[in-house]
Amino acid sequence: MRRLSTDELHQLNSIPSSRHTLPMKAHGIFSHRQLATNGWTKYAINAALNSGRLKRVTRGWYATASADPNVIRSLTHHGRLGCLSGCRFYGLWTPPTQALHVVYGSNQHPKHGKGILFHYTNHAKPCAPIWSLLDCLDQVLHRHSTEEALIVLESAVNLG
Repeated sequence: MRRLSTDELHQLNSIPSSRHTLPMKAHGIFSHRQLATNGWTKYAINAALNSGRLKRVTRGWYATASADPNVIRSLTHHGRLGCLSGCRFYGLWTPPTQALHVVYGSNQHPKHGKGILFHYTNHAKPCAPIWSLLDCLDQVLHRHSTEEALIVLESAVNLG
């Protein structure tokens, strides 16, 4: 597991009455491994849970109050945010869709739910709660119409 970058470490958000700090990411979700790599003990994690600073999303994943609800939902359904929903998270324009696109890989068993569109991939799942932008674009190319894929790709090019 990678250590947090200097920029991420500068965005620390203190937990009251604790020496431990919380690295703030855009999605507000952290794995147990990421917290442990940054000095969090079991005691510190439990203190953050008890104070309401963190909440347990699913086994091995924690969220802040500002966590992205779509990222939380994808984790609770045993996948990762990806495809069109992932592209939207990264700021790309996507065709309107009601479904949350959750991508899962081998050795994962998705927990089905209303309003979720699951996509299977044989790629290794990321350690992050969201697939990379390149993976999301690849998922769109393989699972959606040519027109939808071109719209999303054009948005990516225009975004830079």
